[in-house]
Order: sequence, then C-alpha cells, then structure tokens
Amino acid sequence: MGSGTDYQLAMYYGAMFMAGWTVLLVWGAIKPIERRGLLLISSVFLFLSVIVELVYFVDMLGGIGFQFGVTKRLVVSLLFTGAYFYSLKLKRANGA
Repeated sequence: MGSGTDYQLAMYYGAMFMAGWTVLLVWGAIKPIERRGLLLISSVFLFLSVIVELVYFVDMLGGIGFQFGVTKRLVVSLLFTGAYFYSLKLKRANGA
C-alpha cells in the first residue's frame, strides 16, 4: 500500500472525482428522463476503464478480484446503455 505524498495526492484526486460524479448522478436521478445523457456518458467511461485495465494493467491486477471488477463494470455499463435507449423509447411513446 502506498504511503508517499504522491500516492496521497492521487487518492485525493480520485476521491474528489468520485464524489463529484456521485453528486452528478444524484442530480440526474431527480429528473432521469430529461438527464438521460448522463447514463450514456457514464457507460462510455465505465467501458473505457475496462479497456484501459485490460490493455495496461491485466498483468499487475490479475485474479478473481480483477475479473469481478471488470465484469461488474461491464454489466453496469450495459444497464446504463439499455436504460438510456429505453428512456428514448418511453419519450417517443409519450409523445414528448
């Protein structure tokens, strides 16, 4: 486990972005149909994170935990994408 100031800075930035994205998703949950674009953005970034890990970090992060993390993000990415396109269908059906 890292303990240097560079590691602490990286963790601080990671926590800051995770907190910001959480607030953004909560904001999107208030009016989900109108803010459905957040789902597509989230889905793309989840998918990109899987690609980056598979290309650059698969040797370093192997094992069941790595497989679970990749599978979880792919499932959530598919759910977000499906919900986005389902919301488009609902919007068309309601005539909005």
